[in-house]
This record gives sequence, C-alpha cells and structure tokens, in this order.
Amino acid sequence: MKLKNILITALAATALSSVSYAEDKKTVAYIAPSLDISYWQWVGYGVKEKAKELGMDYVEYTSENSPAKQMDNARTAVTKGVAAIVIGPVSSTSTPPLLDYLQKQNVPIAFAGIGPQPGLTNYTSAVTANNYETGKAQGKFTCDLAKERGGNKVGMLSLPQDRENAQKYLKGAREAFAADGCDLVQMLETRGLTINEAVT
Repeated sequence: MKLKNILITALAATALSSVSYAEDKKTVAYIAPSLDISYWQWVGYGVKEKAKELGMDYVEYTSENSPAKQMDNARTAVTKGVAAIVIGPVSSTSTPPLLDYLQKQNVPIAFAGIGPQPGLTNYTSAVTANNYETGKAQGKFTCDLAKERGGNKVGMLSLPQDRENAQKYLKGAREAFAADGCDLVQMLETRGLTINEAVT
C-alpha cells in the first residue's frame, strides 16, 4: 500500500506540475481505461487529492477499455477546457493518435501505470513500475513453485500484450523461466481483466 501511495502521489505531482496557473480555477481530467479495477480507482483518488491540494477542479472519465471511447474522452475533456490530463491508456498502441491530438491542443498529459507506445516522446511525464524486474521476480517465484511440485512446465495469464507494461513483464518472466529451467508452455491474454478469465 505504501508503494501504491508513493506512485499515486508522484503521478499526480508530475502530471500537474506543468500546468501554469492564472486567476481562474484550472481543471485536471483523469481518463481511466476502466474503473471496475481498484488500481485505477486508487490512481483517480490520488489525482483528485493532488488537484484539491493545488486548488484545481477534477473530472473523471472511463474509456471502458475502448480506444475509440478513450479518444472521445480526450476530445470531451479538451472541449470542456481542462488544463491537464492524467491517463491510464487502454493500450500503449492506442496512444499515438491521442498524443498527436493533445499536442496540437497544447494540453499536457501524464501516463499512469501503462506507458505510451515505445519511441514516443510527445508527452509530459509517465509514472510506471519496473515491470521487467517484476516479471523476472515473479517468473523465478513461479518456476520455484513448479519445481517444488515436481514439474517445470508453467502457464501464464497475461495482461493484453498491446500494453508496454505487459510486454516488459512477459520479457522478464520468460528470461527467468529460461534461466531457472522452466518451460512456458502456454500464455493466454486476458481481455476483460476479470477473475472469471483467470479460473476458466
């Protein structure tokens, strides 16, 4: 929880630091990929609290895991005159047109949790975890458990691989499996991000 709070505070601070303040009250928009997952609710809470601390208004949108809805949300936020946007994108691959649009509108944008497509630089900041090292650690842990049970074959239920954080996580896990003598025999991508997908 402590790490989560640090991440949220850092995200909110970097997202809002580029906003220039005038006499009129500014608004920050938070665009979540979905709000049925507690992580994204916590990010929204952090942004809202930082906005309150800075004397800003806060608006919240959910993209319902749809790139089209995500772009609609960005356009709506810009039309309403927001001063900055914090976003957890639906996917990394969905970010190029979004960033092009916001750059033209001169609206600063910060990424939370999931970063933009690799190679892009037209954004204000990004706060993400070290998913590669996390993947390595989880891969080793899983491989050790498999060996304790007398096997070396493992499976993985992954986040969608159109997200750069999921790509880094998988890379780290694959390296750990190879180093520790385990075989990744099946990798399934979750789409709905539901418990049902994990157990069926």
